[in-house]
Amino acid sequence: MFGYFSTLSIYFLLSPRIHTFFIGVIATLLNITVSFPSNKLLVFRTKGRWLSEYLRSYLVYGPIGLLGATALTWLVDGLHVNIWLAQGSIMAAVAVFSYFGHSKFTFGRPAKQPR
Repeated sequence: MFGYFSTLSIYFLLSPRIHTFFIGVIATLLNITVSFPSNKLLVFRTKGRWLSEYLRSYLVYGPIGLLGATALTWLVDGLHVNIWLAQGSIMAAVAVFSYFGHSKFTFGRPAKQPR
């Protein structure tokens, strides 16, 4: 929910001065930082490795965020879809794809080394 409302807030504050794509990028950077602790502690329940997992979360969210910012621009500026609906549909897709990326890569357990 934070990601949805933060993106909308940033859009309404900055859209007269900044292109929709860059609003999406700014929102993505903010939302990664805010969502990381809850993903780590509540969803995937990993211990330690804070910095490496945080940096890995950017590798999962980064490409998804760029696609989301592109889709937001296309929907809002190109097709004139309401920002509320456009962001809601994008967030649903981001949630699904990022969960799989985080479960396999960001917070995935390292493979056991053979002895």
